[in-house]
Amino acid sequence: MKQICRTEHCLKPIHAKGLCYNCYRRAWYAADIVHQRIRQKKSRKRNRAKNVARSKQWNRQHPEYGAVTSHFRVICRTKNPNYFGIPFFDAWNPDREGSIKTGEQWILNNLGPRPSSTHQLHIVDRKLGFVPNNLQWVPRERHKQEEMIAKLLRENQQLRQKFGVRN
Repeated sequence: MKQICRTEHCLKPIHAKGLCYNCYRRAWYAADIVHQRIRQKKSRKRNRAKNVARSKQWNRQHPEYGAVTSHFRVICRTKNPNYFGIPFFDAWNPDREGSIKTGEQWILNNLGPRPSSTHQLHIVDRKLGFVPNNLQWVPRERHKQEEMIAKLLRENQQLRQKFGVRN
């Protein structure tokens, strides 16, 4: 007796693994596509890990660029209440035809490189904003204190407005 394909409604003779030639090809093709996708995912994960490592290394070598970029993001792109309404220097603002690289160069030329990994770029007067001559490197602890003072002053002002208290 001649054996026939185990696929439903296929009455062709067996080629391999209980399937006819056409059904075997379709099954092999489908399995191959799945394996290709698995290989692509693994490849993307490897590439992502390499890119993250390169990015971290570059950021460690260029902390000034990272400082300008992070301030740009938090001031111009997010609605962080600690930075709401603070002006950002147009020549360093990519949204206004500026360049973050220019900001990095200004910081290196005028403030110098970051003194240590515990220092952060600090905005001296929040009313003036993130502009040249209003920035300085400060230790992380002092930066946190300054941020807390600004936050408390803002909350105080909001409470005064809420309850109608005048100076």
